[in-house]
Amino acid sequence: MTLLTEEQINELKKELEQTPPEQQQEKAKEILSRLTPEQVTQLRGGEGTAQCPYCLIGEGKLQSAVVYEDEKFKAVLEINPANKGHVVLFPKEHIAKTSQLSRLDHEELFAIVQKLDLALHKVFESTNIYISNGLLAGQKFDHAVVHIIPREKEDGVTFMWEPKKVEQKELEDFMKTIRENMPKEEEVKEEQIDADEILQRMPDPETRIP
Repeated sequence: MTLLTEEQINELKKELEQTPPEQQQEKAKEILSRLTPEQVTQLRGGEGTAQCPYCLIGEGKLQSAVVYEDEKFKAVLEINPANKGHVVLFPKEHIAKTSQLSRLDHEELFAIVQKLDLALHKVFESTNIYISNGLLAGQKFDHAVVHIIPREKEDGVTFMWEPKKVEQKELEDFMKTIRENMPKEEEVKEEQIDADEILQRMPDPETRIP
């Protein structure tokens, strides 16, 4: 078994990072297709996406109660729900955060959210639509997920927080910071992410270049 040297790994990641954002997915596929399975695992830092529960559910390898499915997305009932009828919707592709979806996929995702929300509103009076992007926000797995949670009276579910006092100057500073960091049009279409993150979310290539 021939493994990659550290220099080779760095060169491959550099090759991917220097690729234009809109071409990174295809470039990652091409890079992985040149490697052996052992080298793919090595390049991904010793682990791929095989143990991600949402990837396994998306591939049908874990049993789930499916309420919606298409080519890109899947929605199932949460096995540890906040309330009965709690639905989780996620991309089948291993994508860490909703902000990393392309604009088209983002629009498609929330069109499905709307359909699921309308379905739940025929049975329940209220719902919460909940997203956690990042560990500090409560994201348990490195896979983008939207929770659609039915609400009932005195159900014990809470998303309340202790309000913090913010001075007018702080509001103005944050307003300026957010405006200055709003992405450009081309950045919204396909966000630039680092090589490690791209490689982690790519499936194993079905065919390899000799």
